[in-house]
Amino acid sequence: MSIGPVPSSGFPVRVPEAPAKSPPSGRSQDTPEKILDTARQFEALLLSQMLKSAHADGSESDEEDSGSVLGGIGQEQFATALSQRGGIGLADSIARSLAPKPAHPA
Repeated sequence: MSIGPVPSSGFPVRVPEAPAKSPPSGRSQDTPEKILDTARQFEALLLSQMLKSAHADGSESDEEDSGSVLGGIGQEQFATALSQRGGIGLADSIARSLAPKPAHPA
């Protein structure tokens, strides 16, 4: 238990510490490989959206011709390939920040 904030009465309040969270039953812990793969998927999605914005022609038409559909698919594939090969470094940065930290002995 730890001592929490002091209420207006001036007496400390004991607050129970939260138990360590474990993955739900039947679900394995995230591995560094899973984290990196998910981070790369996110980076690919972000790059794809950036490419779409860069290639937007400004028209407000709801109708898409086959060229723009194929162009969109090509942009998504390019973004995925770019991300898989290092991209802009966002996926690696995200994966490092989400990776499990080694426990340090006290």
